[in-house]
Amino acid sequence: MESYVEIQIGGLLTLLLLNKHEDFSTYNEFYATVLAFVWLAISYYIPVSQYRIAVAYLKKLEEGESDPSGDLYFADVKKERAALFIHVVFYSRRLLFVQAAMFLQEYPTFQIGTHIMSTGAVIMYLGYNLPYKTKYQNTTEIVNELAVLFANYHAFTFTGFVPEFETREITGWSLIGVIALSIGGNCLAIVFFAFKDMLDKLKEYKREQTRKKLFAEKQRIIELKRMNTFLRLRAPQLAPFTLVNGP
Repeated sequence: MESYVEIQIGGLLTLLLLNKHEDFSTYNEFYATVLAFVWLAISYYIPVSQYRIAVAYLKKLEEGESDPSGDLYFADVKKERAALFIHVVFYSRRLLFVQAAMFLQEYPTFQIGTHIMSTGAVIMYLGYNLPYKTKYQNTTEIVNELAVLFANYHAFTFTGFVPEFETREITGWSLIGVIALSIGGNCLAIVFFAFKDMLDKLKEYKREQTRKKLFAEKQRIIELKRMNTFLRLRAPQLAPFTLVNGP
């Protein structure tokens, strides 16, 4: 998805820069313009294509297929149908972000407001639908989006609304704190769940070894019982061959 944003920004920047020159006489400028239009067309169509794919999968689910999407989604589409539209939500949010960044450069407050509203909409979508397969994934995604939302509110301080340098400096430290907490929390979560997963696998390995030992012991007991049964049945036939010590 980061590449999607880069393609959008690169294509729009190319068109804006070429539009300022208003000279498409050279081959390089013409080639850059055509390439920018192609990339932009593809990037604008991606959310539409994701929507069409989601609708097609939704119809298949309604027809009784268990999970027609396979591994395409990290979300639990069998539990929540709205999870099918998770790619539409995230691509559309990034598309809106790029448009605001490129076309509202003279209106930074509207840029920030657009990003805040889109982030809030994503949080509501995630919180209501809980589209991911595990509680950890849903919680992490919501917490990350909340951190982005808090960081966006700080951005108002760096516009013309707050001209005082001291206030901007204090807000800047607060913004650094939000970002540091977000990064630190994600790192701690990764380490914690990696350690927990390692412990779970170690416990599973020990349980598997215990099961193997119990199974081997059970097989040995069964084999001894089978041998004892064989000896009892063959005892009369083996009696003449038994060596007896003494006179």
